[in-house]
This record gives sequence, C-alpha cells and structure tokens, in this order.
Amino acid sequence: LTQPSPLKSYAFAILLSSSLSCLAQQPMMVLNQLGLEAVEPMRDPCWLSQGVNDFWGRRWNLTIHSFLRRIFHEPILKHTGSRLLATGGAFFASALFHEHLIYL
Repeated sequence: LTQPSPLKSYAFAILLSSSLSCLAQQPMMVLNQLGLEAVEPMRDPCWLSQGVNDFWGRRWNLTIHSFLRRIFHEPILKHTGSRLLATGGAFFASALFHEHLIYL
C-alpha cells in the first residue's frame, strides 16, 4: 500500500469535515423552524472554557462524549464500581476509534 500525499490527505480531511458540518446543520435548521432550540453537538463555545475539564468534558464533541459515557463508562462503572476503570475504558475506546479513523 502506498501512502497518499499530504496534500491529498489534507484536502480529504477538509472535504470530510465540511460535509459532516453541513449534515449536522440540517437537523438543527429543522428544529429551529419548529420553534425548538437546537444545541450544536460539536461545540458549545469552546473559547469560553474555564479549563481543560470544562473544554473536553462539557464543550467539545458532545455527541461522542455522551455516546462514550452511555456505551462504555456507565456499564463499566456499574459492573466494577470503579470510576478509574470506567474512565480508562471510555478513554481506551476513544483511542481505538481515533486509530481506526487515522488508518482508514
């Protein structure tokens, strides 16, 4: 296998990011038209963060954060009773997901 050029990789990343951003905006527009308040799932003004915990835990990528909490953190916590193991398990799942994205 040959590696794509950095320029092609960056162009693909920009295209993918733009496409996902447009897809994420469509449901929000529908909710707004129905008179409901929509919260942007990826960012809750990151520049207003009060610290690292606030940034990663309450503002950045809220969709994935809630998915990892519901699918990994809570079941591990319920099974083991250890917050450390639950957090580590969710972090490990996130790391595997990121590695998968890198090697696609």
